[in-house]
Amino acid sequence: MAMTTINSTVLKHHRKTDGTYNVKICLRHKGNNAFINTKHFVDESSLTKDLKILNKTLNTSVERTVAGYRKAIEKLGMRTKFLEIKELKKYLIDIDRHVDFIDFCRLHINDLKQKNKPRSASNYTTIVNSLIDFFGTEVVAIEEFNLRCLIDYERFLRSERILVRKNQFGKDVKTRSQGLFLVT
Repeated sequence: MAMTTINSTVLKHHRKTDGTYNVKICLRHKGNNAFINTKHFVDESSLTKDLKILNKTLNTSVERTVAGYRKAIEKLGMRTKFLEIKELKKYLIDIDRHVDFIDFCRLHINDLKQKNKPRSASNYTTIVNSLIDFFGTEVVAIEEFNLRCLIDYERFLRSERILVRKNQFGKDVKTRSQGLFLVT
């Protein structure tokens, strides 16, 4: 198996104009290095002379991230030998990213439009709009869907509500929806 190491680091030449440094995750794989930025920043007073982090709370947080990445690499097992450093870095960055269901739907709608299927695209657009109305946001992680959510969504679709949509001129137009009814 390709030997991969991962640890935190602060790079002296990456000092920002405000005097802080971004704590990075250093990934070494097949003799190459890649760096992943973290959300953590430190100033020189929080570092030793050899750029080690002095703050124990910050160290704990960064090490938790490193441990998560190590676990993800371990799960890959033998597959790591088929990955180049850029692919491994992208994999690690992407494991923390949630799938935005609305964005996924919009990609599918655009695909349908390109395939000249306007009716299907229109139906999916209606569904996406109702999901945006229900959640109150245009970013919905796939993990938010569960049984309780689907029951609430059905109740929402059956209720009377005001819909706000943009017309062809980009102006908001309000319409009243009676809600869906149960067919027996």
